[in-house]
Amino acid sequence: MVLFQDNIICAHLIDVSCKKQLFAEVASKISKHIHDEDVLAEDAALLLANQLIQRERLGSTAIGRGIALPHIISADIPHMICCIATVKRPINFDATDGRAVDLFGILLLPEADADTASAHLEELRQRLTQRGLRSRLKTITSSDELKHALSVSSAPMSDQPRKSKRQAAA
Repeated sequence: MVLFQDNIICAHLIDVSCKKQLFAEVASKISKHIHDEDVLAEDAALLLANQLIQRERLGSTAIGRGIALPHIISADIPHMICCIATVKRPINFDATDGRAVDLFGILLLPEADADTASAHLEELRQRLTQRGLRSRLKTITSSDELKHALSVSSAPMSDQPRKSKRQAAA
């Protein structure tokens, strides 16, 4: 549950039509969260957007079911930050299931946390693939609501063993 205790940002219903626009909008929101001065935030946003674009060029971060997990590890990131973003219209993210993406879990890690990146991405994946939570995340409009929703979520239904009809009747 470490991932969702602090430094989580909500970007609700962003009006974008492509990956580049999404990364620019999210980077701006994250940079304003990190930096108090507008000039620093603008420079940081441009750098962050470019880093996210470069990461996506390595391969799609879409995991299916309308979800993508863009992520970077960078010396420019002061501490772990997670941004949960939704978009007004789904974006083509080259997902293996062919579905356009409307829910994004954007994870930013400092280089010092590189060894824990896989664990954090897995935790984020598990949370965002929960059916009930996935629907709820699309209606949340504040970081406080987001923190609460993520803190009360449990193991994803998709990863829980399914009972057969015979087991359920027993």
